[in-house]
Amino acid sequence: MSPTKDFDPAFYLTQYADVRASDDNPFLHYLKDGQTEGRIPRGATAAEIALAARIVDPAFYRYRYRDLDGSIDPVEHFATFGWRERRDPNPFTLLRFIARAYDIDALALTELANRLNGPVFHNPLLRRPTTLSDIRSALAEGDEALAELFLFDVAAYSAAQHDVLSQSPHHPVAHLFYDGLFQNRLRNGQHLHRLLVPVESFVNDYELLIAQDEPIAATGFSGLRLARPEPEIGADLTDTALSIGVVLYRNPRSEIERLVRSVQCNANGAAFRTTLCIFDHTPEGSDLNWVSDLCPDVDLHIERHPDNPGFALGHNGLMEHAFGSGATHYLGLNPDGYLLPRAVEQVLRFAVSRGHPALIEMDCEPVSHPKWYHPVTGETEWVSGAAFLLDAETYRRTEGFDPAFPMYCEDTDLSFRARMAGVRLYVSPRGRYYHDTSGRTHAPEDWRTGRMMVGTWYLCMKWGNTQRARLVRSEMLRQGFDIDDLPPAPPSVSNIPDQIADLMRKERFAHSRFWNA
Repeated sequence: MSPTKDFDPAFYLTQYADVRASDDNPFLHYLKDGQTEGRIPRGATAAEIALAARIVDPAFYRYRYRDLDGSIDPVEHFATFGWRERRDPNPFTLLRFIARAYDIDALALTELANRLNGPVFHNPLLRRPTTLSDIRSALAEGDEALAELFLFDVAAYSAAQHDVLSQSPHHPVAHLFYDGLFQNRLRNGQHLHRLLVPVESFVNDYELLIAQDEPIAATGFSGLRLARPEPEIGADLTDTALSIGVVLYRNPRSEIERLVRSVQCNANGAAFRTTLCIFDHTPEGSDLNWVSDLCPDVDLHIERHPDNPGFALGHNGLMEHAFGSGATHYLGLNPDGYLLPRAVEQVLRFAVSRGHPALIEMDCEPVSHPKWYHPVTGETEWVSGAAFLLDAETYRRTEGFDPAFPMYCEDTDLSFRARMAGVRLYVSPRGRYYHDTSGRTHAPEDWRTGRMMVGTWYLCMKWGNTQRARLVRSEMLRQGFDIDDLPPAPPSVSNIPDQIADLMRKERFAHSRFWNA
């Protein structure tokens, strides 16, 4: 800002009575003291006022800030002073929260207004970044639309606001942001979990919200309804034909037997038909004749490929057989784990109730994968290949795993290709698979570490993060791995969406459930 260019003497004298009452030259006063005192050198321009008008609710601004003279135009005041003073332009945009969550200190008014007119977390009670237009539209539609935007139980909150319903012109959710936060209606109505959200540390709910650095975690809302949706409960599985695919390589009989018994346990008495498909890569060959005796309620299909074509080609061959034989769904499982009781029914109900192509990860015991998934919908950013379910349409759109992919990260690649093909990705919280990998953290295996680095390198080369690929290659050299193990670089994916490009920069190619990453 140029002091000479941006200084308006008439505005300065109008706003600051102490200068007006003295004989000081207003510009010299501004240079000497006004800058250090945070005084404003000029009023807002017409363009800035027009931008502010898109985010300022004049009636709310007058109602909230009763220290202002009634003759002052709310939009002009916000454009000149209010945004600097962190005054809220409308009931839903808590500007002091915005300042903490988005670090807006260096933004000019035009940049701030453009940011607030786009999809952002206007307050920490929102489920996702949302535009003001979406919030206003939801208010006009009512509780059901608002429940899609806000994390607290909107229906329960609204129904409990008897005085608001009878006396206020505002919807209970709008009233919450006008007055209810200052009246502690969230904490007093038990909508915030007092053990998980430090409500007692703040004088009112408004002060609590503006002190947050990010949206409140879903677990902080005691009234959040996490019950299984009705469509999932009533999902009809009678026309479902499931193929369960397992790729073996020198697995001990005890491990295979444990998995097969869990498949039989899930198939016994089920409303759907189950086929167990085994792709055996063991070079010496395996005696698997005993498998059929352990799973009388399951059809069995076994293929032997002693040349060991790998995980991706193994599952691709099983998926091709499954969907070519009339399967509606394919469940791929690692052999070093097992299904928990009723897990298959639960994950199939989850899939069928979605009503659209889906790639679904069975949540794992005893340690879930640390990547983020939505606590209510189950949506996630990529699906692990340890226990995954896909339907015939998803297979048609993706054709399974990339057959050229080395071991590890082929599941992330499949997930990103599925996303680009319009497939939704989920974690099924009730269809669970026991896959204990905790020992790998305490005793990492060199061969596995090397293979994971190769897979990471290949994924980064394919999905445009060549800088990270170079870092992985350098780390392989530092740790003494033979970089001759690296396969030829794959062709790069074109037109990578911004969301996937962003995930490629994350440490685990996904946001974490446990830290801000």
